[in-house]
Amino acid sequence: MPSQEEHINTKESSTPETPGVLVASEDPLCTETSLPALNAWITPVDLFYKRSHFSELPDLDASGYRLEVEGAVHSPFTIGYEELLAMPGKEVTVTLECAGNSRSYVTPPAEGVRFRHGAVGNARWKGVRLSDLLSREVLRETA
Repeated sequence: MPSQEEHINTKESSTPETPGVLVASEDPLCTETSLPALNAWITPVDLFYKRSHFSELPDLDASGYRLEVEGAVHSPFTIGYEELLAMPGKEVTVTLECAGNSRSYVTPPAEGVRFRHGAVGNARWKGVRLSDLLSREVLRETA
């Protein structure tokens, strides 16, 4: 399987013989999946479309990450990344589609990244449900 960089460099040249990723915007980098590559129920991670509003992404350190839960809770709390991973997770299969998918075909032209039809994909996501996280503390009636 080609690397992500090889897919990105195919740009407009992706064909049914060389499926991959099309670059819709270089800065910030936004990519979409070529239609021939959308041939499986679950879209491979390296082929999944990317929509970014930022040229530079922060380099995050998971070991120092803390999620703060505050606001309409009786007792605000923080939870670390490792503690989140230890909680029971829920897996779901979802279809994600950028609101700008097919924007390049809109008349008159719309503002934004000019995606063709490939800013869509199916993914399996696993994570802690918000309801499970919030069950640790009782929400205020105003929540």
